[in-house]
Amino acid sequence: MENSKKGPTFFQITVSIMASFFGVQSSKNQQRDFEGGKPLNFSVIGILMTCLWYGAIYRN
Repeated sequence: MENSKKGPTFFQITVSIMASFFGVQSSKNQQRDFEGGKPLNFSVIGILMTCLWYGAIYRN
């Protein structure tokens, strides 16, 4: 049987981006992200999370 590596799931990408907001990403997760992650997925989710963050901060 082939042991194919899958990329990170939506939840794993979200957790990685949240960790990057605070600068506390583990080397194991960082390696997983760089080896199997698609940059577009991280970019889109990161932009959405940033918009949510700013929306929460600047909400009246």
